[in-house]
Amino acid sequence: PAATEQKLRQVSECVHDAVRAMDQIVWEVNPGNDSLERLLEFMARHAREYLTPLDIRCRHELPTEVPALKISPEARHQLFLAFKEALQNIVKHAQATEVGFTAAIRGDALELTLRDNGQGGAPASQAGADGLSNMRLRLEQLRGECRFESQPGTGARVEFRMPLATLKVKQ
Repeated sequence: PAATEQKLRQVSECVHDAVRAMDQIVWEVNPGNDSLERLLEFMARHAREYLTPLDIRCRHELPTEVPALKISPEARHQLFLAFKEALQNIVKHAQATEVGFTAAIRGDALELTLRDNGQGGAPASQAGADGLSNMRLRLEQLRGECRFESQPGTGARVEFRMPLATLKVKQ
């Protein structure tokens, strides 16, 4: 019975992951989700749905006024995957109990910040060398940048910053 229960749990997790992946794919290809506002809402919902079952508290702060900006499918995809990678790194390495997600429009740029209250440490051990370089490559494709800050015992902070113009659908 214990082995059967463990197998059922594994199957349930696989099904849950598959449903989440399908939800992401459907969301990405739906042209009704091409606005910056919808992207930020989807990211906040994804973070909450991903972290809550792991007993990691998720707080988010989104701008009250978001420019009416249509985002290209490629930009949505790259930005979401970088965000998802940052969340996965927190879960895998930080041993955090709380994550904060903040989105802000500063001048002509979008800034997304993820902070955790985990163990902190050097980028290679905290975010993983591959994870951090993947996030940086995705942001470079958007002519943006990815910054990582962390000190042992103080958690970590990942910031994505990119020009709004690179996110727009090309007319």
